[in-house]
Amino acid sequence: MNRFIAIEIADPDLCPRYSATLIRGVKIGPSPRWLQERVIAAGMRPISNIVDITNYVMWETGQPLHAFDYDRIHGQKIIVRRAMPGETIVSLDNQVRELTPEMCMIADVDRSVAIGGSWRAGYGGH
Repeated sequence: MNRFIAIEIADPDLCPRYSATLIRGVKIGPSPRWLQERVIAAGMRPISNIVDITNYVMWETGQPLHAFDYDRIHGQKIIVRRAMPGETIVSLDNQVRELTPEMCMIADVDRSVAIGGSWRAGYGGH
């Protein structure tokens, strides 16, 4: 079965390009110790192998990177858009974050799933 994600960039001034790939057979679990140590050294907290490797690669390259569970992306569509006035999101530390229309959001057809942008720019909630 071929499964794909559609991508829509609603606000290209915030994000002119967005790409995605589908990786199958991933098992979520704790990161190896070496990765946990590097994530901590970068000022982040280890969460899981998937979150940690995306944060590590983002920190190393300066390129924003997110991983999503395919089955949790409503409508199998990713929309890059501005946050709506009054919109909130729960970050990985389980804090409700108020968003502003200047913020770039990664959303599915129903809701925001991540704050877009560079970790170095202070986005991401990681």
